[in-house]
Amino acid sequence: MSSKILLLAIVPIVAGVLLSTYLSDEAVEKKFLPTYSVIPIGGGVSEIVLEKSTAVLEENEELKTRVQQTAEQILEAEQQRADLAEKINVLQDQMSVIEDIRSSSNEKTEQLEQEITKLEAQIEEFKAQPDVIVQPTPEQEDSIAQLEAKIRELEQVQNQTESGSIFETLTGFEREILVETSKVPAVAMDEGTISWDFVDSRNNKYTFSKLSDDFIDEVVRLPAPQDTLSITLVNVGAGGTSETVEVRDLSKFVTGQMPQPMNELYSTVTTPGEFIFEVWWIVSQFELTSYEMQSDPKHPLDTFSKGEGDNEDLAILMADMIKSSDIGKTWDLRFIYFDSDNPSSPKKINHVALLIESERDTWLVEPTAKTLEDAFVKRDKVRGNLSPI
Repeated sequence: MSSKILLLAIVPIVAGVLLSTYLSDEAVEKKFLPTYSVIPIGGGVSEIVLEKSTAVLEENEELKTRVQQTAEQILEAEQQRADLAEKINVLQDQMSVIEDIRSSSNEKTEQLEQEITKLEAQIEEFKAQPDVIVQPTPEQEDSIAQLEAKIRELEQVQNQTESGSIFETLTGFEREILVETSKVPAVAMDEGTISWDFVDSRNNKYTFSKLSDDFIDEVVRLPAPQDTLSITLVNVGAGGTSETVEVRDLSKFVTGQMPQPMNELYSTVTTPGEFIFEVWWIVSQFELTSYEMQSDPKHPLDTFSKGEGDNEDLAILMADMIKSSDIGKTWDLRFIYFDSDNPSSPKKINHVALLIESERDTWLVEPTAKTLEDAFVKRDKVRGNLSPI
């Protein structure tokens, strides 16, 4: 059983953004997401500094409660995933037993055929002597008894195998465990059209579609951009020398493929910060396949359809969702490439995050985060290279 079946994912998180019902727009903007400052330090390197401490989350007790609930739900989802993995292992063991039974059945069938052939030869020999009354020898009687026992045993095994009880249990198990355990997009194909359905943190539903041919041309057949960026790391080599590394230019993957649903999403919120939160929340439902950057970034709609991705896949998707909206087109979005193990003094480039600048505020968003605090206030300072989108 593959854990990477297309259109399947597994992390259920229920969060809400209801601050606008009792705070003014300005108050929401201040209390909702902490903001950052961008400080160029030369050589293509910038520092992203948190302006407000994590106390910004403590200013609102209800938001703290929601953050805690989200964390608890994530732990529960992880436990469900562990339970699922354990049950899958049990079922795989059961399937292995079935294969052993089938193999044993094949061996017994061969033995049965040999015995039948032997018996038929003896019968033909008896028929060749019609005037002689032939009584089976004790050895022949034993052989016939053994043959009948083998036939009964084989029929019993075949009946057990063909009953399908284990496979029926497996199918029921899949329905019981996998239905409604996550809120990744649901994808359907009908008469040349592919449609996507998804929800935000408030359980508002959104739907959009594309012609199948357009999806194939824009995602399946479209070659991935191969553009690269050169980044110089200072004081990382022997004797404090500099090194230059090449990374994929992820901005080439951002084309704004979801304008309809993203504009609809923005129409349901009251502030830019709330919109960014909802985009992050939707992406946070996806399965994270690798925390570090990999060498094969995917088109955003490909990641959106599969409900999973690694660090750069989720960063690309989040940027594409924001840039798909009319408001997002007016903002400055940049990828920041940095060293997640040494965020303030990079030794390598292994991670990418998203820097968003509106007319008033700047946000640094961690695309792999599963909690609100990890997503928006995880780091007080990051030094890395910015790439405009």
